[in-house]
Amino acid sequence: MTGWSPFPGDERAISVTVSHALSIAITTVLVSGLLLGAGPFVESNERRVADTQLSEIGHSVASQVTTLDRLNATGEDVRTTVDLRYPRSIAGSYSYTVELTADGVVVESPRLDRSAAVDLETDTTLAASQANAPDLRVTLCETTTGNVVISLGGCD
Repeated sequence: MTGWSPFPGDERAISVTVSHALSIAITTVLVSGLLLGAGPFVESNERRVADTQLSEIGHSVASQVTTLDRLNATGEDVRTTVDLRYPRSIAGSYSYTVELTADGVVVESPRLDRSAAVDLETDTTLAASQANAPDLRVTLCETTTGNVVISLGGCD
């Protein structure tokens, strides 16, 4: 016995159409779930990479400052500048700044809301100064008052 059909004599099943529709629906749900789940994963990796890069740049600048401090401690009248070259951006496309404070080096990326600080103990005074990547200059020089300082950029 056959059931009623709006198309008399048509005995084809609709299983192919239904299976395609179900396959597309299931695939869409799975892909959406993957994309939603991958967003936080990518963001956390981006922050981890940024933290690592900020820390590496901070330690590199601190190393140069320490070298200039040791150079000043020799007692010789040495004035010098070290040009440093770093990437223009971190974690792909985020800019950053390097700041020299009385306590050490701070590297900060405002757009990422991330920073890294490296504390320093030096005999030479560290002049509060700031520079933008990628070209940084660390200078050991004498100020107009006769004090020897280490600064980013140059001396006034």
